[in-house]
Amino acid sequence: MSGFNSFLTNEQRTSKGAFIPPKFEETDRNNPELEAKELQDENFLSQRLSEAQERGRQERTKLLRGERHDPTQEAHMHGNEPSRGAVIDRDLAQADRDYLKNKGKI
Repeated sequence: MSGFNSFLTNEQRTSKGAFIPPKFEETDRNNPELEAKELQDENFLSQRLSEAQERGRQERTKLLRGERHDPTQEAHMHGNEPSRGAVIDRDLAQADRDYLKNKGKI
């Protein structure tokens, strides 16, 4: 090992100017264009949030009203054959509805 200089992995050194991290663009916080873009972003995000909340409300009201949900519907919408469990769930729910209808509860 005499005659050449070898470094182990944890001893390797780089020159001081080898890596210079990129600088971020500095922006003027009072720039009207920047304020307009931020306002658009805030409006866009608030609109998406309100739409998501509205969808959630609609789904909750469907559940509270007791609207029927077909467990095989998702598979059919995607062009697939429903799973055996989904078909059994649908058949059991239909049997329950028929039983309650015959009893006069529905």
